[in-house]
Amino acid sequence: KISEMTALLNDFLDMSKMDAGFVNLKCQNHNLGELIEEVVEDLGPLASSRKLSVTVNLPQEEIEVHSDPLRLTQILRNLLSNAIKYNVDEGFIRLTVVAKDGLARISVADGGIGMSAEELEVLFDPYTRGNSQRTIRGVGLGIVIVKKLVEAHGGKVTVSSVQGKGSTFTFTLPLAGAELEEDPSNPIPTNREPAST
Repeated sequence: KISEMTALLNDFLDMSKMDAGFVNLKCQNHNLGELIEEVVEDLGPLASSRKLSVTVNLPQEEIEVHSDPLRLTQILRNLLSNAIKYNVDEGFIRLTVVAKDGLARISVADGGIGMSAEELEVLFDPYTRGNSQRTIRGVGLGIVIVKKLVEAHGGKVTVSSVQGKGSTFTFTLPLAGAELEEDPSNPIPTNREPAST
C-alpha cells in the first residue's frame, strides 16, 4: 500500500534526523485530554474493525502539558496503533492519565499478544522485529521514535509485558507550569485559585 510506504519513509526520515540530533520541538501549553480524545476518535474505526473496546481514564480536572502537540499526537498514534495491531479480536485498550509531581503519566495498556523477555530486550533497538508470530509488516521504528520524542521532551518511556497477556507502555511529559517550581522567584499558584485557561 502507498500509505504504508509513506509511513515507513516518514519513519526513516524521522529516525535519521533524530540520530543526527535534530528534534525540532515547538512546545506550548495545551490540553492533554482533548488531544488524547482526538487521537482515540481518529483511530476508532481501526479499533472497531477488530471489535476492541477502548477506554480512556482522565482525571476530572483538566490537565495541561508543556509539549509539542504535533509530536505528542505522533507519540500517541504510534502507541495506540501498536495496541490495535498487536491485540486479539474483541480485546481491550485502556488509556490512563495521572498527574503527579509536575509530570503527566500516560499509560496505554492492551490485552494483546504481549512480548517475551527476549523481545522486550530489543524493543528499543531500531530495525528489529519480534518473533515470527508477528506477521505485521514494518521495521519496528515506531517505538524507537516514540522513545526519542518522549526523551526530547524530558520524559521517560517504560514498558511492561507478559507474553499472551498484553503490554503496557507508559511515558511522562512535563505539566504546564512545572518548570516554575525550579524558579524560586516565581510563586507557585495555590489550588484555591481558579486555573487559567
